[in-house]
Amino acid sequence: MLWLGTAHPHESSAVMDHSRATNGLRDKAVVVAFVTSAACYLFLQLGYAFETGDQLQYLLLPYRSIYPDFVPGDWFTWQTSHYHQTYAWLIRGLHGAAGEHAFPLAVACAQGCVLAWLCYAVLQVARALDFGVLEAAFAVIVFGGVREAGMAGALLNHGQLVPADLALPAFLLACAAWARGRWLLCGVWLGVSGFWHANFAVLAPLVLGPLVLEHCLRVRKPWPLLQLTLPFLIVASPTLLLLVGSFLVHDSSPEAVGITLFTRSSHHYDLWSMHAEDFYWPALLAAIGLPVWLAAGSAKHGQRLRLLVALCAVILMGVIGSGLHRVSLARLFAFRMSMPLLLLLLLTAARALRKLWCAAEPATLLWLCANLCALASFARTDVARLHTWGFGGVYSGAPAVAPLLCAALLARYAAGHWRTGVVVLATITLLWSASLGRARVAHARADDSWTTAQGLRSLRAPIHVERPDRPLFAAIRARTPHDARILAPAGMIDLRLLARRAVFVDWKCAPMKGDEAREWQRRMLAAMGTRVFPATGYALRTQADRLYWRRPLPELAALARREGMTHVIAARGRGAERQAGVRLVFTDGPYAVYELAPR
Repeated sequence: MLWLGTAHPHESSAVMDHSRATNGLRDKAVVVAFVTSAACYLFLQLGYAFETGDQLQYLLLPYRSIYPDFVPGDWFTWQTSHYHQTYAWLIRGLHGAAGEHAFPLAVACAQGCVLAWLCYAVLQVARALDFGVLEAAFAVIVFGGVREAGMAGALLNHGQLVPADLALPAFLLACAAWARGRWLLCGVWLGVSGFWHANFAVLAPLVLGPLVLEHCLRVRKPWPLLQLTLPFLIVASPTLLLLVGSFLVHDSSPEAVGITLFTRSSHHYDLWSMHAEDFYWPALLAAIGLPVWLAAGSAKHGQRLRLLVALCAVILMGVIGSGLHRVSLARLFAFRMSMPLLLLLLLTAARALRKLWCAAEPATLLWLCANLCALASFARTDVARLHTWGFGGVYSGAPAVAPLLCAALLARYAAGHWRTGVVVLATITLLWSASLGRARVAHARADDSWTTAQGLRSLRAPIHVERPDRPLFAAIRARTPHDARILAPAGMIDLRLLARRAVFVDWKCAPMKGDEAREWQRRMLAAMGTRVFPATGYALRTQADRLYWRRPLPELAALARREGMTHVIAARGRGAERQAGVRLVFTDGPYAVYELAPR
């Protein structure tokens, strides 16, 4: 009779098993719904492209194997070092599995899977550090709707399938495994991260290695560090061997890579060329999440703090290297760790905002609104172009606040009701994205006196599964021989890949080895007709084109002959074909393509 008034022991066991199964199904449903909606949101908001952006450089290595006689005679494709061998394996595998016709679609599907993997990794990190689904959703909403960039141009998603996007989710899962004390799994995920990208093969162990070492010293057992190290070395071995062979052994002038770092890519590697808005957000987010950092109410509080310190320490190493122009430090691009740092701070800020909202006191609600307005500044508004702060300012700022308010509403009203939360999140995401996409300002002023924030593209971001079509490149491909070698302005960065022709030099593809960087410098200066670089970073691309177009046709033809080129792209209508010894092949808009006559 002791069980009178309660469930029978066997019945109680069955009920508990049923409850566990229900909770398991509920958790799986939450994960599936969260990952699906978040991946679609990021994909639609950030757009997608093929054979453009960073793929202009990364696709060259796999294309050498996929397509016979690919851009013969191209210096960068065939005579420089390429470091993303594992990415080349993936691209070749996708091409082999899908075939030539479905190859672009296969790459797009792979990118969709990567985005879903990223969102799942965000959720796992949140749970491992004792945050909830709502905090993870908040972080993804901010990433997708407000800001996708960290420090020095580090991106959450590049809008096309590139190695960095493959490595980031694996590193986040390694952080989650570390927080749970699963050292072997942490080492495996670290290895996967390094397998896909050389930066992560160096930076990821620098972040988590000391944390595991500290744990080993505290418990006086070496096994966690061994469990981390061995799988990492095995899984990341292809990238590690490539790094040792390329950078530590066969680079005859390693310091010369500063040409690439501080001249071509100053926006990534030169501290003095970066924007202040890249750096103020960590302090802002830390201030917003200060109540959570000070109130050590979670068993994971110490782990959060240690991970924060480790990420900041590695980023500080990058700041020193880029500020003092130390090639050995700057070339590691430690700013990639700013994306995990931003995630951690967003999770903390979301927990702080949730607590403030649940308090429901006037003072705390006012503080919450102030913090939401501060977070709205993450939208990368180009203030220099916002000359008028009327409708343009409201249009740029209000959508930045909208997703954050939605996340706060979810935290207040949908906590504990996962079905409602998922439905509301998905609905708000779709409606907000669609409304903002339709709100494209058709009546924008002709003088372009204001512009929307860069981080608020929503459905206006283009999605191109196939390669972009440009008439000039199509005509070059159709009306020049396959082995043509073309002298073109350095800013015409997609000519090589889209026209499938060798080029003399371009701004986008710059080597990362010193001796090769010197040759890239020689070619760039020869194309511009100058002895020094007139600018750095993105400005260099603009200035290089300006100087190229100002050169007379005979001068360009003479340079093309000296360098073994067969064709020249010049401004249309210049004349002097006879003097230059060239034959007009065709014209397209302002461009004219000439073939060098044999002498």
